[in-house]
Amino acid sequence: MYENEVQCFQDKPTCPTKIMCVCRECVYGTQYQFTTQQFGLSPDAILGFSIIVASIMFCVGLISVILSILTFRSKSNQKFGCGIYLLVSSTTSTLTIIGLNLKL
Repeated sequence: MYENEVQCFQDKPTCPTKIMCVCRECVYGTQYQFTTQQFGLSPDAILGFSIIVASIMFCVGLISVILSILTFRSKSNQKFGCGIYLLVSSTTSTLTIIGLNLKL
């Protein structure tokens, strides 16, 4: 029933109401089917690290994009085509950053 050398104990041999399992370190899952012994980091640690990196990227990117939008929305910067391009590019970057963080 369980994998990875898990020993489970029941309170009653027939119709148990409580089950307690003892397993090795680095084994997890509903049926103790996953192990992290082949890896240096557990999946939880990797996911936590990626969320921290994505949050930092989101904050820095959002500040940068807001400053760019404030700079290029003035009419004096939009006299030439590059000012309009940079304003649209900043707005697109904002939507991209928000979309990537929502996906994570």
